[in-house]
Amino acid sequence: MRNTVAGTIIRQSLDGDPGPEALWVRVVDDSVAGAPPVGLAIRTPPRSLLLTAMPVPAAEAVCDLLIASEMVLPGVNGPTAASGAFARRWAGRSGVTAHRLFRLGEPTPPTGVRGGLRPGSTEDRDLLAAWTSAFSAEAIPDQPPPDARPMIDARLATGTVWTWVDDGRPVSMLWISPPVSGVVRVSAVYTPPDLRGRGYASACVAAVSGRVAVEGHTCVLFTDLANPASNKIYQATGYRPVMDTENWAFSEAASRWGASEGTVGGAGPRRRPDPRIQHRIAAWASPRPDPARSRNWR
Repeated sequence: MRNTVAGTIIRQSLDGDPGPEALWVRVVDDSVAGAPPVGLAIRTPPRSLLLTAMPVPAAEAVCDLLIASEMVLPGVNGPTAASGAFARRWAGRSGVTAHRLFRLGEPTPPTGVRGGLRPGSTEDRDLLAAWTSAFSAEAIPDQPPPDARPMIDARLATGTVWTWVDDGRPVSMLWISPPVSGVVRVSAVYTPPDLRGRGYASACVAAVSGRVAVEGHTCVLFTDLANPASNKIYQATGYRPVMDTENWAFSEAASRWGASEGTVGGAGPRRRPDPRIQHRIAAWASPRPDPARSRNWR
């Protein structure tokens, strides 16, 4: 389940164009002959690095690789153990946001909410793009806002953006990922501030999640643990917690390479990969991973 969620993000990147600077890394345990990868790391600039669940030494090996390559990195996001180990090794972190992964159990739609569900429409393109930008500004204020129009166009073309409509106008939105191994991720749940408190987002999430469940897929979503309201709302609509993740933001100086151990905000000496870490790392250039072009580090 944990790495399947990352798979939905990989699928979205592969369906689009992640760009020439995107990074794809896999970590293999050399102590086990023929072992499959123990973890993945993905980054599409200017976003933070995304880690799947992996052993702490594997996360540290990825960190050493990126330090040696002098990568500019604004932060790291992933399961608590892996992301925390990476951030502590990188050092110079300036903040952390904790998230919780939820999986849908029995859908429980709210009652008494006005309006109904409607697929996103090209007529709503400009509105949905503006809402996407506003969502990004609230959710990830430390990162540059993306160009929302291509994101919305792609989701309108695939029918994966949904709106809740009241009195003929959209009042809330969300989008879903294409299914990967039977898992669909709900994200970008947004209601404008002046329309909040009326149950629109809850109703939209419950309705879309119910449709996904009927199609035989598992629905998941992430919440910010610092926002108790959203955690309560999603649990009320049938979602149950699975695991916690952390999103670390690095200071400007430390974003260029790892700072010295124990410092905050400094740009200390770069460290060589630790030879005691028995993990081999293969990194691919994007837009598509190609094992034939991989390079190995030990």
